[in-house]
Amino acid sequence: MVENRVLVIGGDHQNTLAVIRSLGKENIPFKVLVHGDYSSIHDIHIAASKYIKPDMIAFCPDNETILEQRIYDYSTIFRGRWVLIPCSDFSAYVIDKSNMLSAQNFILPGFKERRGQVAFMMDKYQQKVWADSNNIPMAKTWSIGIEEGRFTVPTDVIYPCIVKPEVSALGKKSDIVICKDQILLNSALDELASKGYKHLLIQQFLIKRYEECAYGCLIEQSPRICGGVIKKIREYPVKSGGSTTYAGFEREEYFSHSLAYRVLEKLWEQGYRGMFDIELLVCEDQVYLNEINFRTSGNGYGMIAAKINLPFIYFMDVTNKKISYDTKTRVDSEIFLMDELSDIRHVKEGRLSLLNWVAYIMKTSAFAKWSLDDINGSLTWYKPYVRRVFEKIVDKCRRK
Repeated sequence: MVENRVLVIGGDHQNTLAVIRSLGKENIPFKVLVHGDYSSIHDIHIAASKYIKPDMIAFCPDNETILEQRIYDYSTIFRGRWVLIPCSDFSAYVIDKSNMLSAQNFILPGFKERRGQVAFMMDKYQQKVWADSNNIPMAKTWSIGIEEGRFTVPTDVIYPCIVKPEVSALGKKSDIVICKDQILLNSALDELASKGYKHLLIQQFLIKRYEECAYGCLIEQSPRICGGVIKKIREYPVKSGGSTTYAGFEREEYFSHSLAYRVLEKLWEQGYRGMFDIELLVCEDQVYLNEINFRTSGNGYGMIAAKINLPFIYFMDVTNKKISYDTKTRVDSEIFLMDELSDIRHVKEGRLSLLNWVAYIMKTSAFAKWSLDDINGSLTWYKPYVRRVFEKIVDKCRRK
C-alpha cells in the first residue's frame, strides 16, 4: 500500500496557517514549504504553530525555478506520493505549469488530463473568456500589452475602471488601482509600466452593494462541491477593495442556488479538482463573477469553526479513501469570522468605535490568527503589535 503525505506550499500568512491547523487536528502527516524572503525559520510566523516541528518546515525565495526544484526534492526523501496543497496564487501557478512534478511522486490539483489549464485560467482575461462561454456574468474587460515602454488605453474603456495584473500570481495586490477618468488611468498605467509589468487588465468598475466569497474544494466523491459562501461585511484597505476582515456565512440553501455554485458546477464538469476561492460582486442589477482563485482561501480559518476540515476532505478524496457519511462538508449555520489584526484598523482609523468592535468580537466564532488550540501559533502574530503599543507608552512617558 502506497503511503501518502501532504506538502503545504504558500506564504507566511493565514491561508497556510489554516491548512496547517486543519491537517494537524486530524494527525495527517505533512510538511510545509514557505516561499518568500527569509533568512531563518525564526522569521516565519507559522513556524510557531504547535503543529509544526523544526524538521517539518523549510523556505525558499519567490522564484519559479527554485520553488519547482524544491518541491521536486521532496520526492527524493519519501517513496510515497505527496499530496500538494497550494496556499498562494504563486505556488498554484508553479505547480500547474511544472513538467518536473510527475504523477508518480505527486498528487497534483488541477484539471484532469489538462496540465497547465489552471495557470492558463489564472490569466484574468482568460477568466472573462471562460465566463462568457459559460454564460457567467462578468464585468467588461480589456487586456492590454506594453508597446515601446507604454500602455495604450482602449478607446471604449468605461469609467470608473479598475487596473490589475493580468496574472495575479505574477503581480501584487497592492498594484490594483481604481481610476475615475482617463487622466488617472494613464498615470496608473505609466507607474505600473515602470514597475516592469508587460500585461495588464482593465475592467469596468462595478458599483457593488457588497462582495461574496465562496470557498472550499471540488472532489470526486459526493457531494463533489464542499464548502460554503460568506458575505463580506468589512474589508481592508477600504478604498481599493481589500481583503476580507469581517464576514458571515450564508445558509447552505443560499450557497446551492448562488452564482458561485453555477461556476463550481461548470468547473467540476470540466475536470477541476482541488481547492477554490471565488469572489463575486453583488450589484443592484445582478451578481457578477469577479475572479476565480485555484488555491486555498484566505478565509479558510472560518471553516475550522464551521467544523468542516477541507484539507482533510481533499486528502481523503485524492488518496482514494472513503469519506465518512457523517463528515461535514457544507456550512449549515450562522458563523461569523474575523481577521482580527486587520479589522482593528477600522477602529484605529475611526470607522468603528472600540465598543462596537468588541461587540463584533463577542459574536465571532473564527479568528484568522487567534486559536485557543494553538496558543504559540497565535501569540507570534500578536507580539509585534504588543511591542509597538508598549514602545508608544514608553515614548509618551519619556516626553512627560
